[in-house]
Amino acid sequence: MRIEFHRISPTFRYPKRVESHKSHFWEERAMPLPRARFISAHPFLLPGAPAIMITRVLIFSALTMISCDDQKEADEPVVDPERGREILEAIKAGKTDHVTRMIERERNLLYAKDEFGWRPLHLAVRYRRTELVSFLIRKGANVNQQDGDGQTALMWAIEYERPDYVESLLMVGADPNIREVSQDWGPLHKACFYSLPKVVKMLLDKGADVNHVDETGRSPLLWALTPISHDNRLEVLPLLLMRGADVDVENKEGLTPIQIVEGRGGETAGTLVAMLRKYGAVTE
Repeated sequence: MRIEFHRISPTFRYPKRVESHKSHFWEERAMPLPRARFISAHPFLLPGAPAIMITRVLIFSALTMISCDDQKEADEPVVDPERGREILEAIKAGKTDHVTRMIERERNLLYAKDEFGWRPLHLAVRYRRTELVSFLIRKGANVNQQDGDGQTALMWAIEYERPDYVESLLMVGADPNIREVSQDWGPLHKACFYSLPKVVKMLLDKGADVNHVDETGRSPLLWALTPISHDNRLEVLPLLLMRGADVDVENKEGLTPIQIVEGRGGETAGTLVAMLRKYGAVTE
């Protein structure tokens, strides 16, 4: 990564996205970068470099990333607000013919969005408009576009338990490792939380990171052990273990998967413990 330093004039203004954040914005954006890894990526910051120098570089890095995000939005076609609202409401109402006619005439309506950052594809998935999901994908809707919370169409498809949508989105390049904003969890975390073995397999086949730990301190394996539904845990767990899930990963309380299972008990506890041990889980 190359960082370019620019002289800041007295009239410099932060990007709009920054102005609305609290004062601790920079710490939140910069601190997840491990110091040693950051220094190794920037050889001019040798070990022992003054903290102020590292802080300045982190801040400029964050500014660069945010400015790039703003530039991406600035590069999008302009959408008339009234037409944008019209197409989004039409999708919610299931007016398939009306939506298709609008898109055929005005391709830029693919970029319409509401105050929550929801785009036509997000709403088509959330409202289960199957024909429109397929149509919007064919017309080139950005399958990796994130809404205001960082959710993509793929994440919404998982949350609404639509493996057919998941398959279609992955086929056209949906990113299985993209993260949402608040918890830094991705599609695989969601699929494990909702206990969806078919979706878990599809995501893993597309390269989803089986060991990514989110802001709650949970990996996909830990989410699989604490799902919203317990119906398919015995199907989800081996899929993760066979792909190299860390069987001894600890949550924020310092508990490993096997300790969590043993502590909760239940009818399937014995089977889950045996499965974890088979893949090398350490027991005390």
